[in-house]
Amino acid sequence: MELDVGGWVLISFLIFVGAAAKPLKKVILKALQSKSSQISKDLTEAEAMKIEAASLLEKAKRREVEAQKDAADILDHAEKETVRIREQALSDIALFVKNQKTHLEDRLKQLELNAVKEIHDHMVEVAVETAHDVVQKTLTAEVDQAFTAHELKKVKHLT
Repeated sequence: MELDVGGWVLISFLIFVGAAAKPLKKVILKALQSKSSQISKDLTEAEAMKIEAASLLEKAKRREVEAQKDAADILDHAEKETVRIREQALSDIALFVKNQKTHLEDRLKQLELNAVKEIHDHMVEVAVETAHDVVQKTLTAEVDQAFTAHELKKVKHLT
């Protein structure tokens, strides 16, 4: 059997491929192992990053829950403080009103006492002036001397 050129090219190609296959196989296997090793390394790295991301996500969720709890506590405290301040303000206002009322009542009593005293003083002045006028009109020198002598005897009698 005689081969033509195409047959010889095919046979030489197959021999070349057979001869080159072993070294190529080693190169291809080495390249594939290298690529496999790189992919395995990348997968390990990705898995570590995934675990770290999950850990960070969990921490962020815990912080969010804590922040929400803190916010709720702050709001609760603010509401309680608002109620306390409102009650204190109402108490202070009631005390202020009571003190003002007491102060005004005391002042009114004092003004009333002053008015009564002024009226009393004025009545005494009017009574004294009236008595003075009556005594001046009715008192004669003889009555004055008799009255003065009588009063002097009383004073001497006391001493």
